[in-house]
Amino acid sequence: MTHELVTPEANGVALKQDSYPELLKKLRAPTPKENIFQRPGGGGTLDYVSLQYVMNRLDEVFTPFGWQFESEVVETLDPAVTGHVVVQGSLTVQGPDGRAVTRMNFGGSQVKISRSTNKCMDLGNDVKSATADALKKCASMFGIASDIYGQNFDKEVAAKKKEAENELKRLRQRIFIAMKGKDVSVDKFREYMFDTFGFESTKEVGEKELIEALKWVESQ
Repeated sequence: MTHELVTPEANGVALKQDSYPELLKKLRAPTPKENIFQRPGGGGTLDYVSLQYVMNRLDEVFTPFGWQFESEVVETLDPAVTGHVVVQGSLTVQGPDGRAVTRMNFGGSQVKISRSTNKCMDLGNDVKSATADALKKCASMFGIASDIYGQNFDKEVAAKKKEAENELKRLRQRIFIAMKGKDVSVDKFREYMFDTFGFESTKEVGEKELIEALKWVESQ
């Protein structure tokens, strides 16, 4: 996926540093609604754009100097173990002053497993999807569809925060149930919490401390 980079001198075009504001305006232009699609994620739905849209935008903005994308599978992450293919991508573009600028990011795709054979169906397609994801993320770092990916990031952060809060609530509930089953008094539990963590309330500690507290109650 390479569009050859060409220097301004080779094209007989003289570009100046003050061309950047116009370039940034093009890169950060709002994504047209007809190019925005949705998929499940982030505790609800996430917006996304197609690979073809991103490539068309790169061609539109960086013609005549071109752009170049390189990618490689992160070999240290075995898809058979992680269930995901991870690709590292590098997108290089030619700036108005003739200098090449590179942005790097990672893309991922879930490995699709056949129910009948319990084996990977088509790792090539999974790598292709991860590569496309990496290119779109790199392009967003230059500004292309950054309005979409910025919103998605906020949604994913909020979803992860909510899930973490729910996990803490589940652990506190398990501790309460275990205390009743083991006949551990509130005073005894508070004494353990203060001696061990320096806090009496389960709302003042994190997941690691709650897991240790649950193990302690269950051992009584």
